[in-house]
Amino acid sequence: MFDNLCPEDTMVLANAIALSLYPGKTADELNVLGNLIVAVGSLLLTAAAQKQALSSQQTNAGASMDCTPSDNAASDNMSSDNSSNGNSTESSTENCTENSTKNSSKGLQ
Repeated sequence: MFDNLCPEDTMVLANAIALSLYPGKTADELNVLGNLIVAVGSLLLTAAAQKQALSSQQTNAGASMDCTPSDNAASDNMSSDNSSNGNSTESSTENCTENSTKNSSKGLQ
């Protein structure tokens, strides 16, 4: 989408967006809007980093990475791993697992 924009054009676009959102807003409204935009940006950067890491692992390991819904066995493995090292985190509804016969018997990584 933004592949063809040079850095200067990207800065001009960001400036134009900011200037179009600024008029008529109070300082509090601008703070909320700015924080929302920063939060969205942070989430996009986190998703991009995770996608890049999975792609790198896939390239290095030669296996495919899929996010699949966790089953009870996978949740039990994650719970026992967390309780053994003192961490207590809730299991998520999705866990990324490597689709290879070598790792399928190990559960989550």
